[in-house]
Amino acid sequence: MAPEGFKGVLGGDDPEVYLPISMRAVINPGWDGFDRPNVRWLNILGRLPANHDTASVHPLFSAIVRDHVEQAKITNQNVRQRIEKATLTLLPAASGLNELKRQWQEPLVVLLAMVSLLFLIACANLANLLLARGVNRNREISIRVSLGATRARIIRLLLMETAAITVTGAAIGAVLAPVLVDLLIRSIADDDGGSGWLDAKLSLPVLLFSMGLAGLSTLLAGLVPARQFFVAAQVAMSLVLLTVAGLFGRSLGNLLQFDPGFQARELALFSTSPKRAEFIAEVEQRLAALPGVKSVSYAEFGPLQNSTSSSNIQLEGYRAGEEENMDCNVMVVGPKYFETLGTALLSGRGGEVRDGAEAPKVAVVNQAFVKRFLKPGENVIGRHLSIGGGNVPLDIEIIGIATDTKHGSLRETVAPTFFLSYQQRMDNRRRLPQATFFVRSVRPVPATALRAVVNAADPLVPVYNIRMMEKAVDRSISTDRLIAGLSVGFGVLALLITAVGLYGVLSYLTRQRTKEFGIRMALGSSRQLSGPAGRLRRSCSALRGWIRWC
Repeated sequence: MAPEGFKGVLGGDDPEVYLPISMRAVINPGWDGFDRPNVRWLNILGRLPANHDTASVHPLFSAIVRDHVEQAKITNQNVRQRIEKATLTLLPAASGLNELKRQWQEPLVVLLAMVSLLFLIACANLANLLLARGVNRNREISIRVSLGATRARIIRLLLMETAAITVTGAAIGAVLAPVLVDLLIRSIADDDGGSGWLDAKLSLPVLLFSMGLAGLSTLLAGLVPARQFFVAAQVAMSLVLLTVAGLFGRSLGNLLQFDPGFQARELALFSTSPKRAEFIAEVEQRLAALPGVKSVSYAEFGPLQNSTSSSNIQLEGYRAGEEENMDCNVMVVGPKYFETLGTALLSGRGGEVRDGAEAPKVAVVNQAFVKRFLKPGENVIGRHLSIGGGNVPLDIEIIGIATDTKHGSLRETVAPTFFLSYQQRMDNRRRLPQATFFVRSVRPVPATALRAVVNAADPLVPVYNIRMMEKAVDRSISTDRLIAGLSVGFGVLALLITAVGLYGVLSYLTRQRTKEFGIRMALGSSRQLSGPAGRLRRSCSALRGWIRWC
């Protein structure tokens, strides 16, 4: 039993059960990573002895890489050299193998900068309010001095009042912080309500640091009397936050309107590890018989699953350079794949049932493939390609061109990709590849119904990653959505703080000029505004009168 709170070294994972690595093929029957040296899936952990020289590990790593290249039978010299130049990076296990760090590091830095600006705006606002309060207490301070109060006692009094403000504000913040942090985590959390990988509990050091910073800022705000500077600084920083919020909001809007190359609405998907070819056909038929289902297909991997496969190719009519990288992404898909996903075919046709194991090998390529290997006006349909380099027959005919589809994230640059027939591809493997089923329906299909279909076909086949494609798209832009939402919130909050601060300053200045206004009125000045403001006010009054008359 693992200790409580232990989540392993992979950031983003929250495992509940640990199994021996030798059982990987048992848990996923269609998985054959042990037998394929070109599959990258393993993370190595090791405990080095004290005072161990890490430089001695690098020669061993280089030898392992060269052995890997030979086992994988990589013939492309460019690919071989790129792999052989790989370097070993040793990371401390305490920080984990955190892929989330790369995803969230820049957004968190941006959020930290925005929070800092908001904090400075609040400090400037507080400085103005305390300064106005201090000026109004000049008479009180003078009376205290005349009654015998020493400068030390007056300073102590002012510090105690400032400390009271600090403690009160910090206490309110300490109460609100856990609630707001919990709401923030829930907004990021998965559908099951647990974020697992995100630990943002309010710790005592963080709380003490925040309270100390709040106290220091309160003291400094009460000592600096540069009111006009603070007013200008508030407006400037608020404008910066609102501009940043607008840019993030616009970026999120562009992502939401971006075409990923497929129709996410009413599309469900789930993954399985089939043991036999008949299982796939049976599941497909049972899914198609469910009420409301319009189309069913399957593939080894699906869009936005962060799983890809690649291989170098040879293309009929294309002469590759001596060191040219001919790698392309490979997608293994079933019949009606493009129809089910809603991916448009620009030319030719997609895979069909007739493209089985005994039929001639076929492939569909995407737009990026055409742009990569063909000149404008050239036709790729009817050409042949082969997987691998060297003396390999060009035995796969290109039968169609599909629009580009985002497979990793909505921000990725689409790579040249070709789609192979699932039936033809699994005929060349000792084990069946993973199968991800796609179900398009007029209304969402319950997850229980999808599990029931798989269990009816084979109760020993696992079912995982059941979700709607719309949710997958939303998760792929979760970082952008979070940053946009928080930046808009910070911008609005900064605007409110600035408005309150400006109102306080203007109200104070107006009170200071009460005698001046009285003298001006005694000398015959009118209450009405003059200049453009006066004309605007008179125009509004005339408009209100006209509306009443109508």
